[in-house]
Amino acid sequence: MIDHEKSTKEIDSWDDHKITLKCAVKASPGSIVRFFWQQPNRTSAIGKQRDWSTLSEITMVTALDPDFNPVTCIAETNATTQRLEVKIKRLCKYVSSFRFVG
Repeated sequence: MIDHEKSTKEIDSWDDHKITLKCAVKASPGSIVRFFWQQPNRTSAIGKQRDWSTLSEITMVTALDPDFNPVTCIAETNATTQRLEVKIKRLCKYVSSFRFVG
């Protein structure tokens, strides 16, 4: 059911960067697909979600350490539930090395 060719499996990001994750499915005509996005240890919404009949996108900003945890798309029909884990690869992390010398 998950269309791996049209879905995001891994994406590069960095601090304060906006990314869009895609979760596509192959569904039989007339099937109603419901999409949910989850991320470990998060109780609030991950980002802005937009859904079509066979595609869901979520746009989020990777600003804090937990934002770089994998995100899971859950695609659900009356017959089945499938999951796709999207890995977010952090390209760099800003570390301040500024010190006062006195």
